[in-house]
Amino acid sequence: MVDHLLHTIPLNPTDWKYKNEGACNIILSFCGSPSLDSSFLFGQVLRIKKKRAAHSQHSPGELLEYQFVESTIKPLVGSKYVHSGIPIKVDQNFLQQIDTLTFPHRPPNRRVDEVDIDMPYAFLIPDLSIIHDSQIPSICVELKPKWGFMTSSPFVHPENQIKYTKCRFCMHQHLKFLQGSVKHISEYCPLDLYSNIPDRVKLAIRSMLEHPQNNLKVYLSGELSYTGALGGRQKSATDFDLEHLSQKIHSIFSQSKHTPPLDHTLTNLVEIIQQILEKEPVLKNLQKAQTLDDLDVEGIRYLYDKAQKIGFDQLVVGEKDLRFRYEGVHSFFDAKDNGDSNKQEKVQEIDFSRFQPLDNLTPSEIYKKILDFLTAATLKDCSIMITILPIANPSGSSSDTKNESSEDDCLIQVSSQIFKYRIAVVDLDPRSVSLIPHYHKIDQEIVTTFQNSTKGKEIKTCVL
Repeated sequence: MVDHLLHTIPLNPTDWKYKNEGACNIILSFCGSPSLDSSFLFGQVLRIKKKRAAHSQHSPGELLEYQFVESTIKPLVGSKYVHSGIPIKVDQNFLQQIDTLTFPHRPPNRRVDEVDIDMPYAFLIPDLSIIHDSQIPSICVELKPKWGFMTSSPFVHPENQIKYTKCRFCMHQHLKFLQGSVKHISEYCPLDLYSNIPDRVKLAIRSMLEHPQNNLKVYLSGELSYTGALGGRQKSATDFDLEHLSQKIHSIFSQSKHTPPLDHTLTNLVEIIQQILEKEPVLKNLQKAQTLDDLDVEGIRYLYDKAQKIGFDQLVVGEKDLRFRYEGVHSFFDAKDNGDSNKQEKVQEIDFSRFQPLDNLTPSEIYKKILDFLTAATLKDCSIMITILPIANPSGSSSDTKNESSEDDCLIQVSSQIFKYRIAVVDLDPRSVSLIPHYHKIDQEIVTTFQNSTKGKEIKTCVL
């Protein structure tokens, strides 16, 4: 129970403007007039839940998402990278007005998901796309790295052995291309980004820049300035291209009026991001935590079906630690599936012999495996925000009079220039157990589509 964490702050809907959104939340930045009452809101964003992602039972006495991040995610990823935010009370009137005011600014493909006006709280968190104590613009690169491993689970179906040599992201690209959600198959491979080998990391970042999809966004002075169509780019946007991005970045990195070749500026940006990722263990932490999924979704689906028969409440009887996780974190276990859609999958699965070792698990062990899988699912889809600010020019003189680093800021020197940077992990919403059948279904579609589209072709193996 975390009632005492709820704050009551007077909020005016017109003081907030649309900034960005993901699958679960809409992000608003503060744009109100300066005053004694509102000064603390500058440099903050408000994260509001969307209806499609909201839990069916809203309890202001149990801020489950907050507790999930605090008790489960922070120890895995590192507390320095995670900002839980301040939970604040909101009412239906405020949320209804926000829904109306933000609607025209949202990407058309996102508008189907309304603000959840029944959610009794929102989160106030630092605006991680800017560095606040600066008089010059900052650059923020948001990366969605995706899966940093290939499964080694023995429970993969013999027809799906490709999962041992081809990563999930690279296979998923073929399904997205077939469905028309992407125009090009990206050259980005997450295993390059996670490799900690400088040249491979740079290749990964550069590949995301060339085909950002929803895996890369760039903010300049807190405003979204570059991304792909899946990342929220409006079709009418004419300056969301690498040339415009290069010009804008050069204006921040250098006082020179001479604009260097596009590739030079982007190469510098890639170099900075690579060196920051090399210095910080955030990717290493994410990769390790993602491997909590050690059974693959095929093994988890088998356990899920067993758990359905036992009853999720019964899985944690007498297990104090798991009961806490159940009540305090995963009351998201609202397993209400469409039984008809699942019957077809069960018919297709004829040989269950490979799952025999899983029959030896106790109910609490089954539950823990499912919890670990859902935690890994969150970390496979999170984002890393890296905000950088040049604080010294090549001659060594300061270009920012307020260059003292705060607790969350670090310094790095790339070539002859010094940068202040801040790094954080976001998009850490817990996943519901009711998504497991969907995860299994999409997994099978991805593998089947990839195998069909590459039949008779040489397949490049992804390298860990």
